[in-house]
Amino acid sequence: MKHLIFSFCFIISFCISSAQNTSFEILGASDLENVFEDGYKFSPSKPKLDIFGIRNEIVSAQFVIHAISDLNNVSIVIENLISGKNVISANNISYNFVKSVPLKENSDITYGNSLLRKAPALFPDYLSEEKNISIKRDIYQPVWLTVHIPKSVLAGSYKATIKIKSDEGTESLPFSITVYPLEMQEVSHLKTTNWYSISKDHYDFNQKYDEKYFKLLEAFIHNMADHRQNVFRVDLDAVTARVGRNKQLQFDFTNFDRCVKIFESTGRMNSIETGFIAEFVEDWFSPIIKLRDFEVADASGKEMKMKGENFLPQFLPAFQNHLKEKGWLNKTLFHISDEPSNFNIISYRENSSYVHKYAPALRRMDALEATFFDDRLEVWVPKLNELNDWWDVYKKAQHNGYELWYYMAMSTNGYPNRFIDSKLIETRILHWLNYRFDLTGYLHWGYNQWAGKDPYTQMGLPAHGVGSNATVYPKKDGVVNSIRWEEERNGLSDYEYLWLLEQEVAKLKKNIGVAGSWIDPKQRGTELASKVISTMTNFTRDPNVLYSAKKEILQEILDFNTHPKLYVQTFPFANSKLVYGPILVEITGYAEPGSTVFVNDKDITKTNVTMEGVFRIAIEVTPGNNKIKITAKKNGSSRTTEREYSVAYPPER
Repeated sequence: MKHLIFSFCFIISFCISSAQNTSFEILGASDLENVFEDGYKFSPSKPKLDIFGIRNEIVSAQFVIHAISDLNNVSIVIENLISGKNVISANNISYNFVKSVPLKENSDITYGNSLLRKAPALFPDYLSEEKNISIKRDIYQPVWLTVHIPKSVLAGSYKATIKIKSDEGTESLPFSITVYPLEMQEVSHLKTTNWYSISKDHYDFNQKYDEKYFKLLEAFIHNMADHRQNVFRVDLDAVTARVGRNKQLQFDFTNFDRCVKIFESTGRMNSIETGFIAEFVEDWFSPIIKLRDFEVADASGKEMKMKGENFLPQFLPAFQNHLKEKGWLNKTLFHISDEPSNFNIISYRENSSYVHKYAPALRRMDALEATFFDDRLEVWVPKLNELNDWWDVYKKAQHNGYELWYYMAMSTNGYPNRFIDSKLIETRILHWLNYRFDLTGYLHWGYNQWAGKDPYTQMGLPAHGVGSNATVYPKKDGVVNSIRWEEERNGLSDYEYLWLLEQEVAKLKKNIGVAGSWIDPKQRGTELASKVISTMTNFTRDPNVLYSAKKEILQEILDFNTHPKLYVQTFPFANSKLVYGPILVEITGYAEPGSTVFVNDKDITKTNVTMEGVFRIAIEVTPGNNKIKITAKKNGSSRTTEREYSVAYPPER
């Protein structure tokens, strides 16, 4: 008996001793959390990963290794994910250690709740391609998982174990992913462009458009396409010009065509974006924008400059004809000058008209900071803060048939952005903003516009927003991704969820016919997007809110395949902020014919429902009773949906 007691005590003592000497611990974290090496404001969750997605979606996850003592040869082993007899191969999952970059100064963020922490500090950003590292004692090392859910996989809950191995020991992390029976579209339905640069400061090539250059371009473009970018820019210098014997210009489109064919090889090209034909005389405040000079070769092959007034009348018709022959004309977006403003709008308009005179079929597009464009621009791309300030003007232009995008550049206080020292969720929200405000495109100047020769230590100017200039880092023959770049892709995937919901509503409208003429296919998606971003300066920074909204979108898409069918639109929109007056919310809906319809548990079938299944009613909401519940019942099955409002009493005077 004494021997048994001694053995039992020894086991307990050994377990306690082992626990006290554990070399590291595994902590859960949202992929939308910036995890600092020193653990600054880190709030770990349970040490497990539970994520969700749809077929062909790329989703992210994150966990943290906290080193209690120095760790050596740390690596990650990921098992196949299993759901019954179904398997998601571990080959579809990759991991990267998140590494930090030093910020000496913060971005110029003086308003709102964006700033993560004060500089100087190390900020987590790039995804190291090392698969085996050492971790110093007391360091919090985030690990990023990228999961590509196969197209062919069946819906279900898939589980696996992740092993974190080191010389000092091994720990395990439960990992699960719920796959829903929907498929991410291969082609993006939001137009997006990030401007790239291939510089000799960071890459080895002899000259622009040589073989090494094209190999780099291919790496860049495929990385962009893998992150759901579908608009790609090619400079006009890809077209070379030579003066012929009759003094007429002869154009060679070989390099231009090769660039576009690389874009097309991604399978995701929506549009081609060109370079500029005009420039400021002095700086951004200059009242004059003039046609720029162009490089041409004379009859002997010597390079010389030619005035735009002499070059463009020959180039523009030839360029338009070439695009038409190649089938690219309708896909081309042609730039006049970057960021015209009210300082130089008159000369910008003149230059735009000049282009239209010689190439009337070219669609013109520019990032802009003014409103007086009228018929001089087909694609309007205001900066986000100007879009907000001059909203009515820009929406009127959209109503008149012009495309409306938005762009980000430099620091825009109070608006979501993608700075290294901003909260990571803001990058994700950028494309929720696109859907929320019905903006069909997004432009950013900084894919890899690196500020110096070592982008890992030179992050950009604080006035521009640190990191606004780039979301990737250089490596030989390509780029290294950042967590911001991953979240931009995730935001574009979120946009596709909203697009899928819109398609289901549109199908319902078509099936109902004339009785469904009141249905706006975009309204419900707009309402759900508003849970994440209600105004351009009022948006959530809580990952749980974003993921809850995404799951709600997902569930509403799936509900279109269940019975009885139920769809509801309200005015004002759901989630609106209202001042009690009193307030009546107008409800228009459709329930599968033969259903019994209840609003706030009151049967309205006999009084408010037509033979086609359409119902209309108005319900009062108050600060204490701000939800409306609509239910349809048929053949023992039921569907319920709710609409909620933020209702407040008017302030006392």
